[in-house]
Amino acid sequence: MNAGKIGICAAPRQADPVRLRGIMKKILILMLCLAATTFSQNREETESTARINPEKPTVYLSYVCQDEKKIHLRMNNNTIWHVYVEVDKSYFPTKKPIQLQNGAKVYAIPNNEKIPVFYYAERDQLEDVKGIKIPKLEYHFTNGGGWLASNDSILFSVPIELLRKGLKIYVEFFYEWEMAKSGDTRKEPEHRVYFRGADIGSLNTGIKATACQK
Repeated sequence: MNAGKIGICAAPRQADPVRLRGIMKKILILMLCLAATTFSQNREETESTARINPEKPTVYLSYVCQDEKKIHLRMNNNTIWHVYVEVDKSYFPTKKPIQLQNGAKVYAIPNNEKIPVFYYAERDQLEDVKGIKIPKLEYHFTNGGGWLASNDSILFSVPIELLRKGLKIYVEFFYEWEMAKSGDTRKEPEHRVYFRGADIGSLNTGIKATACQK
């Protein structure tokens, strides 16, 4: 007669809580790194496909020329989207109808024409110019605005004293995909595009002060 074997079950070993927290921390850091890498790659891919000219910024201001009183700039839309800009006109009798992503059908601002753009001025924190004051801006603008079509640009001018060294101007805009069907964009982030007075004549930018041709 075979004697039955009696098995003895050992109590399960309890995990060290300190060691367990360390493992969980490493896993969490790894997950965050993977998420950040994926987000960065997706952002780079989106920006690269959204730019028409991959060597230029998405929306930017560029220098054109200047005279005794004004500096003339160009606002460039280097994206596949239409962007909205505040200007001193609410209607443009153009022959360029466009359709926004929310389905609205509108007319684009005339391409490559002089448009009274609504801009702002502020101090340039990158330049150590003490005591510089911002000249008072006086606007008599109507509640107007328009759409700068994809790959289009518009011209505008600002008083030369607003682009002295130590000052800069900016223009606000928003993308078509930020507009709801109701037309509301108040909950979306604010976009600004800048131009610095110190960039004119700077060796870093290569922008030379050029007189406008009459």
